[in-house]
Amino acid sequence: MVSQETGTVELHVIQHRRRQMLIIGGVSFILFLLLTRSTWPPDSPLHEWFETTAIGLIIIAILGRT
Repeated sequence: MVSQETGTVELHVIQHRRRQMLIIGGVSFILFLLLTRSTWPPDSPLHEWFETTAIGLIIIAILGRT
């Protein structure tokens, strides 16, 4: 809502719009990731490094929750 006295937008309105944009952006990004594939071949060292790093981060996250 816009304050009649100062002409400024209230904080909760800005936060609501910000949250909506983050949700839309996040869903769009996830859809983008799901509908595309890696440009690196599955046997390349870089692809293997990403897989190993991802598994390591998952294990760290699981251990951090216990």
